Amino acid sequence: MKYNNLIFVTIVAVTTCCNTTSKFQNMKNNLNLDTVPVCVGIGTLDISFDLPVPLFRLENDTLPIDTLLFERQKGGIWLFKTTHLQSSFQPYIMTGGDSDENAHRHISMGLIRFLPRLTFRVLEANDLFYRIVINENTFETVVI
Repeated sequence: MKYNNLIFVTIVAVTTCCNTTSKFQNMKNNLNLDTVPVCVGIGTLDISFDLPVPLFRLENDTLPIDTLLFERQKGGIWLFKTTHLQSSFQPYIMTGGDSDENAHRHISMGLIRFLPRLTFRVLEANDLFYRIVINENTFETVVI
């Protein structure tokens, strides 16, 4: 599997997934996004916050439908932003991590600073792309 500086892959389990697909119409942005029935997928994908991540509708598209951006707030918490998909952006795990204040408190109690984390469920992966679920409620998918 090909790795690049944008993503870090953690394969949790290899399972079979449902083959049935349908279309979901995002009325606000007028975008057609693939949706799939509930299935486990083939693993999870943890995203690095170093660079913006373009999101494509299909694996053959050359222009992204949106870009995932990362912004560290003044207090130390990370925000994950998209332009068009923000209202439907509900990945598998999304946490901005501890604020600087909470991190100091946790460390003084003998704990660690809880880091930000953004994890997606992967439905398909190969050398060129990952098909991920960006909304765990509607099962909307995009390609990275």
